[in-house]
Amino acid sequence: MHEWSVTQAIVEAILRFAEQEGLRKVTRVELEVNELSQLEVEIIEEAFRILSQNTLLEGSQLVIHRVPARFICNNCGYKWDLEEALAQLRDAADKHGIADEEGTVDPPTHYMPMLVYSFMQCPRCGSRDFDVENQFNVRVRAIEGEK
Repeated sequence: MHEWSVTQAIVEAILRFAEQEGLRKVTRVELEVNELSQLEVEIIEEAFRILSQNTLLEGSQLVIHRVPARFICNNCGYKWDLEEALAQLRDAADKHGIADEEGTVDPPTHYMPMLVYSFMQCPRCGSRDFDVENQFNVRVRAIEGEK
């Protein structure tokens, strides 16, 4: 559940930003989470609620937008999405997976999404020369607050 450490970093960054901007209360936070990260939104929401307690984030509204992962082959131009990519990522998990606290095996891309270049290839032509659109893992889209 590295969602907790990701969320802790987000909370700390928002608190630093709020302090720099002179906010006395943060009322709303919008995050973008790329589906390639395979982060569980429910865990992020719970971690955010708990990590925000006794801070100026406490009680703020958290809105999470899922950003679709899209891939494009630089060799043949084929475009595919995460659903099509998951077959290759599941295969990578079988060979190189990392067991989590519950004993389930996650593909390495769950922890480091950019490893996708090591474990995937174009489903059409087999090329490993492809780009990932929306490469960020998690991004703060907006912060609203009161001064």
